[in-house]
Amino acid sequence: MKKFFCKNCKEISYSSSPQYTQTEKDCPYCHSSDLLDISDDIRIGRLLVMMGFIDKTALEASLEKQMVLKKRIGEILKINQLITETQLSSALELQSRFVN
Repeated sequence: MKKFFCKNCKEISYSSSPQYTQTEKDCPYCHSSDLLDISDDIRIGRLLVMMGFIDKTALEASLEKQMVLKKRIGEILKINQLITETQLSSALELQSRFVN
């Protein structure tokens, strides 16, 4: 079962087929076209990028720092003021909704 997250209304929808094969590609709740295809094992850094909180370059630089500092990626992003506690909490809450 594929899971989709709407960046607009924050709802999760489900489908048995990938988004690119669906005839209705919009959110079934708010009809926004801003849907993210999310897997069960999505990493928090990738989720933060998908949610638009950070860009890929910032994530990659922070992942390099993580290897040295041995801290969680969310903590590194907060220390470097790339995300707020609210943004991290929002992403972690969303990530928990995708865990089987």
